[in-house]
Amino acid sequence: MSRNSRRLLLVGAVLAVALSPALPSHATPNGWSSSGDYATEELGDPWDFSNSADWDFQAQAESANISNAVISNGTLKFDAAPQGYVLIGSAHYGPDALQWGSSTWLRPIVASNYSTIVIRMRSSLPTGQPAGLDFYTCGATIPSCDHNIGFTTLRITPAGVNAGSFEIDYIRVLRSGGSATPVVEPIPVVLDPDRAGGTDYAAAVRGNAWDFNGPDDVAAFENINNVSFSNGTMHACNTNNDPGIVLPLSQPIDGNWYNRLSVRIFYEGGWSLANAPGGGMNARVLFKTAGSESYQISQDIVVYPGWNDIDVELATNPPNAMLEEGSTGPGWAGQQITELRFDPHEDPGVRCFTLDDIKVSTVDIAAPRFAVKFRDDALGTGAPSGGTTAEVFLDPNRGTFGGTRVASGIAVQGGINTFNFNGGVAPGFYWVWIRLTDGNNRQSSAYARAPLLVGAPAPIPGGTSTDVNSGVSGSAALVNLTMTQAQQAGYITADRCDSVLSLKNTKSNGNYTPGQDIPNLGVIPLDAGHFCIYNSAAVHEIADVQGAFSGNGNLSFSEFAPPRFDTRRTGKPGAGAITEVQTNAPGGTPPIVARRCAPTKIPTSNFRTAITWLGRTSPTSQSFASIPTASSASSRRHPSMSFPISKAGLLPRAR
Repeated sequence: MSRNSRRLLLVGAVLAVALSPALPSHATPNGWSSSGDYATEELGDPWDFSNSADWDFQAQAESANISNAVISNGTLKFDAAPQGYVLIGSAHYGPDALQWGSSTWLRPIVASNYSTIVIRMRSSLPTGQPAGLDFYTCGATIPSCDHNIGFTTLRITPAGVNAGSFEIDYIRVLRSGGSATPVVEPIPVVLDPDRAGGTDYAAAVRGNAWDFNGPDDVAAFENINNVSFSNGTMHACNTNNDPGIVLPLSQPIDGNWYNRLSVRIFYEGGWSLANAPGGGMNARVLFKTAGSESYQISQDIVVYPGWNDIDVELATNPPNAMLEEGSTGPGWAGQQITELRFDPHEDPGVRCFTLDDIKVSTVDIAAPRFAVKFRDDALGTGAPSGGTTAEVFLDPNRGTFGGTRVASGIAVQGGINTFNFNGGVAPGFYWVWIRLTDGNNRQSSAYARAPLLVGAPAPIPGGTSTDVNSGVSGSAALVNLTMTQAQQAGYITADRCDSVLSLKNTKSNGNYTPGQDIPNLGVIPLDAGHFCIYNSAAVHEIADVQGAFSGNGNLSFSEFAPPRFDTRRTGKPGAGAITEVQTNAPGGTPPIVARRCAPTKIPTSNFRTAITWLGRTSPTSQSFASIPTASSASSRRHPSMSFPISKAGLLPRAR
């Protein structure tokens, strides 16, 4: 049966079609709207042609035999030749590509959920002329994918064998009982957690983000020329169909930890996937893993003219599912990545591009805090209707709209709204979802596009430089640094953030080994109250700031007891008598050991503070010691040391 005769529609004001039952699908709902409309729920943007995103670039490019197509004044206008058609929705070539953005492969239309299609369209043809409606069920818009079942792309052939002018007002794919006409309702869009993830490898481990401010963000070019850097971007062109940018690594990328790729890049020229000049609009990544000198090659990443904000997941199940067909290797997940190359496109002709940044990041993590960000697009992007409130949920099972409600009654404002989650659920992976209720009691919900890891975080990956806000001012801070739960032997270097990476190979503030909790006291230079800690191997870090030295030349010391910087809270206050230690500093007092026994007093000279060497042996459990003046020992319990210790400590003099 021909495609035209399989489904005949009368072209009139509104078309309504019932869908056949869907094939089994793994898809889970991303949202639930008051109106029951697919695009509102899954894409966060109804197909009402209020913006250019309602007709994505690939759907435009693969529509055929149409002309003068434009979105204006809330409608899609075009002229169609006989058999001319427009495509709505694009699956970006499904299983043969790494998916990103608004790809409907990530959010297929499941016909068992969405059983009705409504199209409001104006036609220049006489009433009663036939039209065609087709559904594509795989990643490509090819005849073998053209079926009347659940689908990823909708094909509208408005003129059949005729030619005419057409104007589509809206397309609605509805749940049972959904609204056939657009309604003003909340449209929640969760912005963070997101697929781009959290901590960036290049910024955290390398200490220099791949932001293309200069040539130090590139290790090597392959088949690329005319390179220039300006305004925080890199402009370049290709010399053949295999251009590549090798990215500089300071040490291997831990594929278990860093597995989310995001790229912001601008392409010149038109769009085609053909292996011919003007085609090759697919990017990819190539990478080597520890013990291998062969590149593994990823699947295509379909890209488009103009700016692209790419976000793809490199950790797939199975791990090698992200590889190009015919490429062998273990994939990304679980590997140590020793070389990384980004290929911007495969155009045999000259195609220039502008690269803004590349990130390889962790999943978003609440440890335990995280800023959940969302907006309401009821009246346009970031434009809520009046009286809308929000609830925030953490669901261990995406699509159930269950889990734990962690916030309610949030008054929704225009633009981006932020809820600061402070923990309160068991450690694990959760899907954040938002429910909005407007002033007319219409409710809509939407999930984040990626999970949030809550709870005790993994140790800080090796090679990371962590910025710490000490909470004090001055030229330097006295800080007790504790290293715990190390996965392998390593060391830390603490200094000003602009110096720490240059000092990491010549200075150590502490060495650690697996199975030990190692504290060390140090005087650390500050820059506007901040310092950075570099760790050579994965470890948890605790920084207890004791006070600050003034920057006026006399090194006067001011005590301070702010909250800890602590990647994993450890220890508890020691039990037993207070141990009081005083010293004749300066003057050559030898190191002393303070044991748990009756209080010990050592005479002091007329100095307000002194640094001495303290030792604590054979602790019965992990703990820390407070070292205030004797007169305030009972009332001041902030930590000065974590056990086991054998390090220097600063003791205020009792007055």
